[in-house]
Amino acid sequence: MYDGDLTLEVASMPWLLDGIEPFEGWWLSEYAGLLREFNGENEELARSVLARPWARDDITRSEIEWTHQFRRLLEITTGQTRENSLQLGDAVWFQQKIGGLEATIIGRLGQLALNGDTSIIQNNLFGDTSSQSALVLLLAFLDAQARSRYQYQDLMEQHHIAHQMLNLPLAGDVGLYVVRHTEFPDDDPTLDLMEQITFQLEEFMGVPFPRDPAVILIMEPSARGGEEPQFYVAYAISTYIVASAPRYNPGFHLAVFHEMSHMYWGGHTGAPPWWTEGAAGFLPDIARDALGHETLEERHRQLLWDTRNECWHRGVRDISTYYHLQATQPQIARDRGICVYALGEIFLLEMYLLLGHDATSAAMRQLYVDARDSHWLDPITDQQIYDAFRANTPDDKVEEFRKLFLRLHGGARVNLSESAA
Repeated sequence: MYDGDLTLEVASMPWLLDGIEPFEGWWLSEYAGLLREFNGENEELARSVLARPWARDDITRSEIEWTHQFRRLLEITTGQTRENSLQLGDAVWFQQKIGGLEATIIGRLGQLALNGDTSIIQNNLFGDTSSQSALVLLLAFLDAQARSRYQYQDLMEQHHIAHQMLNLPLAGDVGLYVVRHTEFPDDDPTLDLMEQITFQLEEFMGVPFPRDPAVILIMEPSARGGEEPQFYVAYAISTYIVASAPRYNPGFHLAVFHEMSHMYWGGHTGAPPWWTEGAAGFLPDIARDALGHETLEERHRQLLWDTRNECWHRGVRDISTYYHLQATQPQIARDRGICVYALGEIFLLEMYLLLGHDATSAAMRQLYVDARDSHWLDPITDQQIYDAFRANTPDDKVEEFRKLFLRLHGGARVNLSESAA
């Protein structure tokens, strides 16, 4: 066992002085589990975790997750693999800050070990653990290994990283990274697109860009595995993005803008899917208008056409109707899945056209900040969405706002009375 000094160090954590919040208690429980796993050994590492700046500051969900996943990794591994895992836990990567990416990497390593694959840990494929580029490359290895053993082998043999550091007005320094197997074409647009949308997102949302680093992993078919290209593929996985190469993705610029918008509005927010997908469609609309790619009026005309043909003419007249379909006819709801995107985007775009830039930005910011400050424990509801927009609606537009909300949303799960608002 450890001596009493360690107990005193725990008791002196700054955030304990004003009482224990639920997240702080949760982290203390995970840290206690980590100590049990150390079993009286590794005292220096046990103390170093307590001394890290992120542990002494306000505890976040990512820090709890990292501590949990590190403990789990040590539970699973033995011998040299465990020793390597202990060294990894002490890496420079995990000293100053813990974000979603750091927690994801430790969790992925633990899941592989649970499935009997400890090759990455055994071979110490960590590179320079003080380098953010090496951390991103480790993520790329882990993602490729889960997706295709051939793509993983390709990436191990040859990989290329493009990197750019941004200085954002609110978030400060943020690293942008793109990883792929083959060399980057001279005209590769990925970093430029990431830079464009990142500035636009932060400007509109009015809160710091939430990811550092922001990472896109380019998925390429493996010749050795006889794989065929996957066209039009792009998706966000919690803390990073996977996309098929631009040559296989004619709408690549739109895909990058959409998936980068999920850095703000993803599943982690607990918001309804129509909101997260709608926001990831609407925020690129704002960016493309500001960048001179397509005006909001042009986008609105196209979106009306798409929504009318894909949703309204097929019986899905508003968001509430889609909720009803999900509850009563789930197969039809799945067949009309495009409506999650279209109805959410047109809701936000028409709110913007009615209320303007500042009111729409303020409503979205209010929803985001409230959810973030709850550590994403309080899911965003339809009622909260209504209340946020109602609170930012000028008095002379209240009736127009209510009519628009009812037309596009339908009012399910919402109390529209002024007393409730």
